[in-house]
Amino acid sequence: MALSGIFLCFFMYNANLKNFFFIKLNKTFIFLYTFLIKKWFFDKLSVILLTQSVFKTGYHFSYQKIDRGLIEQFGPTGIVNLFQLVSTFFLKFHTGLIHQNLFLTIFTTILLFISFFTSNCDDDNSDVISRLLAGEIVPFDELPWDYFDQYWADNCCADPKT
Repeated sequence: MALSGIFLCFFMYNANLKNFFFIKLNKTFIFLYTFLIKKWFFDKLSVILLTQSVFKTGYHFSYQKIDRGLIEQFGPTGIVNLFQLVSTFFLKFHTGLIHQNLFLTIFTTILLFISFFTSNCDDDNSDVISRLLAGEIVPFDELPWDYFDQYWADNCCADPKT
């Protein structure tokens, strides 16, 4: 339709203007002109039928189902709900007594210490670690400090230029 309008305008512009004046006085042209000059709301009809339906579908499916539903449940809302569940679980164990907090702190430190040496142990330290895991009290000088010093030298104090 747009191409036909372009060709019609091009024809009318290049035609002789005297002939164009007679065409404008023709009753058929006047009827066609008055029919087309009226607003027939074709744009409104296309917006209602096509654009609004696409927008509604996009809103209900893309925004409400995917963005507000799936992504939010696995994203920020899901993480907040997970932290809330975990904190209420641990809240049951918290009584506010100092000796229980001290016990948990020492117990966690010992577990971290043992897990550090068991995950990085070699054959030289395995007997000391197995004794620690068995619940024996190992003297301070028998702990694998040389292994800890070597681990520290290799991983924490390495020369940044190498």
